[in-house]
Amino acid sequence: MNPYCRFLVVSNAVSAAIVLALVCFVFGPATAAYSVAGFEADYAPFLAAGAALLVTIVVWLALTDAVLPFFFRYTPIRKLVLGKHYMEGTWIQAEKHNGMPRMAVIEIQPAGKSFRFSGYAVDENLEVQSNVIMEFSSFSWPFMTYKFRNSLADTSEEGREGVGELHFEANRHAPRSYNGFVQTVNSLGRVKIEGVRLMKGREIRDLRSLEYRADIIDKYWGLFFERGNRVTRMKRKGVGHFGAHTSPVSENVVDPPKFNSKLESSDYIKENEPVAPNVRADVERHVANLASENVENSPIVPRRRASDWSKSDEALEFTDLDDFLDDPDLVKGAGSMELSGSTILRK
Repeated sequence: MNPYCRFLVVSNAVSAAIVLALVCFVFGPATAAYSVAGFEADYAPFLAAGAALLVTIVVWLALTDAVLPFFFRYTPIRKLVLGKHYMEGTWIQAEKHNGMPRMAVIEIQPAGKSFRFSGYAVDENLEVQSNVIMEFSSFSWPFMTYKFRNSLADTSEEGREGVGELHFEANRHAPRSYNGFVQTVNSLGRVKIEGVRLMKGREIRDLRSLEYRADIIDKYWGLFFERGNRVTRMKRKGVGHFGAHTSPVSENVVDPPKFNSKLESSDYIKENEPVAPNVRADVERHVANLASENVENSPIVPRRRASDWSKSDEALEFTDLDDFLDDPDLVKGAGSMELSGSTILRK
């Protein structure tokens, strides 16, 4: 369905309501005046009815063709009538020619119950290459097929006339983008096009000024034609998965210090300096705790010292493996557990 048929429906409905209201308001006084006038001719009632019908038709035509179209040119009313099919405004269109990209500025402006479609195309040097004036169109939402004419081309050139088709973005809101193609007469291939609507008033004003037009064209030229490799851009932003798992902050992660299994507690004590036995034991335990924290996720189990083991029930402490083997009670207990001396030494 053509969304612009709504203007005809609204116009007829409003005109009919106004005419009926006028008839109801004027019928009583007009009938009384006719009775007072006392027309005696037999054809007088027919003349009165014809005059009333003529006035009604004139009022109807005045409303539908002059009064209401005057109000239809205002943007809030057009948005109310068209709703989500409102696609008028200023558009930036990218024409993706093979080896010769161009940027076009398209104006879709209101024209009573319809619209006007016009624009011009520039190259990368901002030189105008062609223009477009729509001669007629067939609009069936969300597709619009149209025939255009290029007034800058010579009569003998193939690009003087052509056709195009647009597919507007269709959702619950007014469209902000479209895509499609254009094809000139006698050309062999189609040119892909993609357009976005300018929503900021400042961009529209700058685009219409000669001083700042280049800034707007350059901005959208980069967005349409200089996007680069998508995978590279996504990797740079850290979005998605490409091959091996990567993290956007992996380059900033600092590896934790590795634990050196050969590190001994004596490295933390200055040589030739007298140290109390209890202080040395505390230092050794502190070093062992640090080592266990650093390698808790490591598959290598760190070596533990004999000083870390204690027999809580007898309150005995051992600092050497030989002391452990010299105790007869412990050796006997180890025998009852069926552990040989060699097994104990390996562990």
